[in-house]
Amino acid sequence: WHRLPTPVGTASFGLAFDGARERMVLFESNGWNPVARTWERVGDVWSLRRTLTSPPSRSHFAIGYDPVRQRVVLFGGTQIYPGSAPMVALADTWEYDGVDWVQRATPASPPAQIASSMAFDYASNQLLMCGGMTASGSVAPGAWHYDGATWTHLAVATMPTGSPIASDPARQRIVAYSGYLNLTYEWDGTSWTQMSPAQSPTNHDGGRLAFVAQRGSVVLYGGYPPGGPVTDLWEYDGTTWSLIAAPPAPPTIRHVIEHDPVHGQMFVVGESTDVFMAGRLMSVQWDGTTWHADTPSNGQYARTAYWDDNRQRIVLLDGVHLEWDGARWHRGTSPPSALSPVRVVFDAARRRAVAVRSTTTTNVWMTSEWDGTNWSAPTTTTLPYFQALVYHAGRGRVMLCSLNGELWEWDGSNWSLVAPASGFPVESGVYDEASNELFTLVPVSANVWQVGTWDGAAWTQHMPATSLPPRSGYALGYDESRQRVVLFGGHNGPTGTGYLNDLWEWTGTDWAQRLPATAPEPREGAALVFDRLRRQLILLGGYRHTGAGQQVFADLWALDAAAAATVTTLGPGCGGGGNPPSLVPSAPHPGAAAFTLDLHGAPANAPCLYGLAFAGGNVPLGGTCTLFVPDQDQLVLALASGGGFASAHAAIPLALQGFRFAAQAAVLDASNGLGVSLTQGLSITVGR
Repeated sequence: WHRLPTPVGTASFGLAFDGARERMVLFESNGWNPVARTWERVGDVWSLRRTLTSPPSRSHFAIGYDPVRQRVVLFGGTQIYPGSAPMVALADTWEYDGVDWVQRATPASPPAQIASSMAFDYASNQLLMCGGMTASGSVAPGAWHYDGATWTHLAVATMPTGSPIASDPARQRIVAYSGYLNLTYEWDGTSWTQMSPAQSPTNHDGGRLAFVAQRGSVVLYGGYPPGGPVTDLWEYDGTTWSLIAAPPAPPTIRHVIEHDPVHGQMFVVGESTDVFMAGRLMSVQWDGTTWHADTPSNGQYARTAYWDDNRQRIVLLDGVHLEWDGARWHRGTSPPSALSPVRVVFDAARRRAVAVRSTTTTNVWMTSEWDGTNWSAPTTTTLPYFQALVYHAGRGRVMLCSLNGELWEWDGSNWSLVAPASGFPVESGVYDEASNELFTLVPVSANVWQVGTWDGAAWTQHMPATSLPPRSGYALGYDESRQRVVLFGGHNGPTGTGYLNDLWEWTGTDWAQRLPATAPEPREGAALVFDRLRRQLILLGGYRHTGAGQQVFADLWALDAAAAATVTTLGPGCGGGGNPPSLVPSAPHPGAAAFTLDLHGAPANAPCLYGLAFAGGNVPLGGTCTLFVPDQDQLVLALASGGGFASAHAAIPLALQGFRFAAQAAVLDASNGLGVSLTQGLSITVGR
């Protein structure tokens, strides 16, 4: 398994704009379910960064960007253990330089605290943190400055707990707003002053602040008061608050916001509260006029997902239309008449999706077809209760398998019975291309599972030699690359326990368990859909119950027959006064829209030349310098920033799956005898 790069939406988020590298940095973590991932916004997609070290998982942490030291700084938070109390608060300090996270052991440190806010204090050129609480629920007193070496406690008035803050560099102030008290404060570098604006937002508890450079003001977005979420925008100019005329954004809770002054966009990342999207990640951007959305990934009701040959995408219909193109989710345009089907499958012979929905009448079902533009008028039919809706490629028909093993076939207009009851209970099914049979699972008893196959004429019941462990809520799919029926996970115990993430395959005569090095987290309710374009079996969605409530998964995993992406070093760099520049790539996955080659440690504003080659080499250049890409097949020119950072990014064509190439960068450097410094050489393999 390898996890596809998309934030999962069931965690806490910290968002900061890295001005030196001109990109948004998102730290995604979760205290009660070990998740700790770093993302960067490259181009118009989120790219997962594979750091060597990372802050341990946590929730409700503070994060900010230090433009003087060019570091993202993270402090504290909580690790919540289901069923335990009180919460465990943290007091550790971490820094991210664009390459890796490093924990800082400072001479002085704030006490462990939760839900603090952090912003850069331009009056003192230090980060300011305030507004948190201890694990016992008491207010964390005062405020703290962080200068990169140590923390300094400031015995000043304590901000209301949970008050968001944002820097206003134009006025060298930090603005704080208490949503539940409707109070505005300003920090001048030494103390807080309560302001008296002529107008203020109301009922914006849970709102967040960010300085929007294009407007020259601090902007407040959203909130979740008792009456429900608000999505309006207010700005504070140092005198009063004013409502910004803007269309409403999708409502979110537990969100974070930050402004990207380079691309002129304000980002909002959080959990959607939309009736059809609840519990899912939303990433939206406001360009000053219009909201643009990164559609969230799927969640609990993933079993309405299918592969659409027309659109060459995985399509999900569960109250909203979402499409996965291998790199990101898109909101589809399907009319709403059939967005909540019980099951949906693609009819490859007739080039359209077939969805079956329940009605208020027992055993009466509605069938609709979607041709990519419109849904057909539903056909109402009396059918037995079913669990499996399968496209049978051998017959070129969509088939419905009832619980008692009756088989019904859809011809585009009507359902007809093609096989009587099998005589045994059928729980799920897929089409087995290798045998040209309908494959079904048959739970005979709590600990006995059989397999039923239908060859177009008769049912055959099989008793495998290997017993499949009992479960419910498992995912069943078909891997067309390896022509195997695949089963993943499920649930086999009381609520809150017994979740599985094991992987099984049907060999044609027996079950064989696969033991991959990595695996998705245990869950039930997920779906397995084969991506025919990338030749991968994709696991999506699912959920499980925890002591903290229900956890809905919005991650995606690909089951690969070949190796995942790898990056190895061919040899060291040279120059840079003994500290040569370094090349940091993201993991190259096929279809990735944001594969990056970041260059760190170049002289300020120096020209940089990236060399890519189909094969690496080894040409000594004198001293400690070696050219690892002597025969370049592609050259990319970039200019380092004042902080010595440069970046190149591009999509990975699907045709490069499994392909290996070499990379190295040269930087103009007069201090080195060659006139250039070289990064290390890299050998990069595109995953499958």
